[in-house]
Amino acid sequence: MQSLVSKDQSERQEYANFVKTKMNGDYDAAAKKYAELKNRSEDDIFGERERLKSFIKQAQTFDFNEFTDSDWENFWLLAQHADFDVGFQKSALEKIKNQFGTNSQNYKYLHDRITCNTNSTQKYGTQDICGD
Repeated sequence: MQSLVSKDQSERQEYANFVKTKMNGDYDAAAKKYAELKNRSEDDIFGERERLKSFIKQAQTFDFNEFTDSDWENFWLLAQHADFDVGFQKSALEKIKNQFGTNSQNYKYLHDRITCNTNSTQKYGTQDICGD
């Protein structure tokens, strides 16, 4: 999982730098331009869909009882970015809830991410990408 997270974060850092230095902070315009520059579709600007699909498949075999804190953090981060599979995100949310409860930051972020993806209202207000 760590290598998937490293790739994920590296690409997102590159994008954040692109938005700041080339697009004057305009995330809306930047997404389209970045996708064009990377020769990717606008719904996969980070080129992560295949990596995340592989992660989701692997997650079916995880022994969550053996997860370290780092494993949980990586699991949450990758689940957070798997917007194309809300069913998986809901399953991940349940696992995080069972482990940490509903007051954990990771639970709150993933909960709101799911509500954004399902056109619902955020409960915790954690997602800037979502219109309420």
